[in-house]
Amino acid sequence: MELIKALNNNMILVKDADGIDCICQGKGIGFQKKRGDAIAEHLIERKFKLQTQAESKHFEQLIVEIPEEYFKIAIAAYDYGKNEMGLKLNEHMVLPLCDHLYMCKDRFQNKVWLNNPLLFDIERVYPKEFQCGKHTMLLLQEYLHSDFLASKAEAVDNEAAFVGYHFINAQLAENMEIDTDESVKLIGALIDIVQKSFQISLDVSDWNYQRFLTHLKFFAGRILMNQRFEDPEDETLLESISASYKPVRLCVERIAEYILINYHFEISSDEKLYLLVHIERVTRKFRKKKINKE
Repeated sequence: MELIKALNNNMILVKDADGIDCICQGKGIGFQKKRGDAIAEHLIERKFKLQTQAESKHFEQLIVEIPEEYFKIAIAAYDYGKNEMGLKLNEHMVLPLCDHLYMCKDRFQNKVWLNNPLLFDIERVYPKEFQCGKHTMLLLQEYLHSDFLASKAEAVDNEAAFVGYHFINAQLAENMEIDTDESVKLIGALIDIVQKSFQISLDVSDWNYQRFLTHLKFFAGRILMNQRFEDPEDETLLESISASYKPVRLCVERIAEYILINYHFEISSDEKLYLLVHIERVTRKFRKKKINKE
């Protein structure tokens, strides 16, 4: 293993036997090392392969701009998700998570609180990933020696959901059985069902549409991976909400029938409830216009 560059005393950029750039971490591994030096394997505590030259360059820039501790936090968060929560994660999430946490620190210190409109979806649909986000916030607080969690609990939940995206995406990237073409086809078909049900063309610039689209991406992934989640209480809630939105419920049932016929997947009451909420939002202004005309 040949040294390309010592990033600091504890991190180095190397080229492995297969010619792939890797980041290696180890106590004192970069001390007084120069380009071309051979690196003994027993000195390496952690190793992360970099997919592209662009990723390699990006990391070099990050390690200069961002304190090493943020990389340690990202690794600790990755380990927590993998070992404690049992998530199948792609290690390439560490670099973007490190970048995210550094920006997050700046936002909190400057009292810039971001609202995450998908907080409800992440917390309910991806509870393990959301918990990983919460745990990462605790790690960040410990590093900053700041009790911001106690003073801004709502803001921290929103940020935890943003961090949760990294854990969700890391699993989607790791799960190679998802056929991207099939996912795009399914999502397109579901959007078509909604538009035909209400005889409308959805506004792609509308935030509710973007939110709906994000939900559909996760929804399609679960169908293609044959993953289900169930909450018995949602059956009653679904019936209660459906009474007020009968046209939307009919649209949801069309979607359920399409998925059952084409993918042999019976969607649960939970999934129907989430679809109903999203479709109600994304079609609300169109339905109101139709009512006003009548």
